[in-house]
Parts: sequence; C-alpha cells; structure tokens
Amino acid sequence: MAVLTVFINVMVPVFLMAGVGVALAYFRRIPPNPLAQAVLYAFSPSLAFHSLSTTVIPLDEIGRIAGFSIILVSALFVFAWVAARFLKLNRQTEAAFFLCVLFMNAGNYGLPVALLAFGEEGLSRAIVFFVIQAMAGGTFGVFIASRGKGSVPEALSNVMRMPLGYAAIAGFIFSLSTIQVPSFLANATEILGNAAVPGMLLVLGIQLFNNFRVVEVRAVLVATVLRLLLAVGLAAVITSFIGISGLTQKILIVLSGMPSAVFITILATEFDARPDVATSGVIVTTILSLVTLTGLLAFLTA
Repeated sequence: MAVLTVFINVMVPVFLMAGVGVALAYFRRIPPNPLAQAVLYAFSPSLAFHSLSTTVIPLDEIGRIAGFSIILVSALFVFAWVAARFLKLNRQTEAAFFLCVLFMNAGNYGLPVALLAFGEEGLSRAIVFFVIQAMAGGTFGVFIASRGKGSVPEALSNVMRMPLGYAAIAGFIFSLSTIQVPSFLANATEILGNAAVPGMLLVLGIQLFNNFRVVEVRAVLVATVLRLLLAVGLAAVITSFIGISGLTQKILIVLSGMPSAVFITILATEFDARPDVATSGVIVTTILSLVTLTGLLAFLTA
C-alpha cells in the first residue's frame, strides 16, 4: 500500500504537471527559454530564501548536511569525470552528462517522498538538503552548464549573475539572527517560491515535447547507473564516515538516490548545454527510479 500511495501522491502529480508543459508546447508552441529564465531568476531564489529563513533545524545539523552534500557532489564528480573520459564526450555533451550525475531531484520528487515516508521531521531535513543542492546547482551547476560552450571567465561570470546563492545566504542570515523577515517580503517570496516546482515541471514538459527521444543512449545509461545506484552507495559510506545516523542518515540516502533534477533541463536550456541530453537523463532516471527508490524505501523503513 505504501508503494501505491507514493505512486499516486508523488509520481502522478509530477507527470500531470509535466504533461501540462507538453500540452502547452503542442497547442501553443510555447518555447522553454522564457519560463526557464523565470525559474532561474525569480522562483528558485524565492524558494531558497523563504525555506532557509524559516527553518528550525539546529545549526550543527545543518552543517553536517552541508558537509555531506559537498563530499557527495565531489565524489560523484570524480566518478563522472572518469566515465566521461572513457565515453569520449565532447564539451557540451560532457556538461549535460555531469549535470545528470551530480544534481538529483531533491525538490519536487524528493520532498514529497520524504514527507510520505518519514513524516514532518523527515521533511524538514529534506528541505535543508534541497536548498543546499539548489545552491550547488545555482553555482557549480551554472559553471558546468555554461562551461560547455564558453570559457572559464565566462562561466564564472554566469555564476556571479545567478541570484540563487545570494538569496540562500540572505535567508540563512535571517534564520540565525533575531531579526524577523518583513511580512511583505516573506509573503512575496513564499508565493514566488511556490511557483518554482511547477515551473520546473512545465519546462520539463516543454522539453519533452521538443526532444521526445533518448539521445546519446550510452552516456545516458552510464549517467543513470551513477545517479541511481552509485550515489546511494556513496551516501551510505559518507554519512557513516562523518557521523550522521538515524533519521537524517535515512533521508540523505534516499535523497541521494533521486533521479536527475528537473532543474538541469533549465540550466541546459539557458546555457545551450545539450538540453536534449539533459532531458533524456531526466526521463530515463525518473522512470527507473520507480523501481530503485521503491526497493530503497522498503529497505530503510523495514
């Protein structure tokens, strides 16, 4: 019954919202870029600010989650870099490959799963991990995506122009201080932040319509193995190594095994880093995650 509940309450809404994007692309010929820019520059920064400014997780636990995230992404990058060398990918395809492996769908997929499987306490920790991952995507992810076609200085310049990191830092400062976020700002960022997840899924749907096929099959399959299987093993080792246990460990392991983030299609679209490859990675990992995550959740909640 738990598996059926997860499917109905998580997967069906995800595919329905992406389906709306497909319908918009088919009937209205809406391009993905304007909506992708709204997600990058307005919705996601608002979500990061509001989530961090209202969190009640202890500071030391936030620090451990952040440390875990850094180690995990670093380890995955090493494996992805080695795999890319063997696959002999060009720069743009390599950028999309890295995005598929490094950044998981900890938001619109991970947060509902955390709530359904582990309750409100699990959800609060999942939100912290999601915001840290979103910051990584808005900095390191932007660098990878824009490096696919541009130079290192251009990539760094693109990172500095992304508002997500600044918004997250501002939200974190408010959470540490006794100063309350002004109600007008809190309300505005909450409403804008609520648009981030559906906005990402609409862009995914539009991309699915424009690129309804799996390209670079070998690279996508390798990325899928690294994203859904290797990341889980690494998460189990890293959490044990740095002393994370209990509920937080289970949450981090589950979120590490999420499919490739919808957000990477936004980055790949914005910076022309083979969005067809990024979308292929999201499609394949999302479908196969039904099997891998079901088994993982059954094991961790037994």
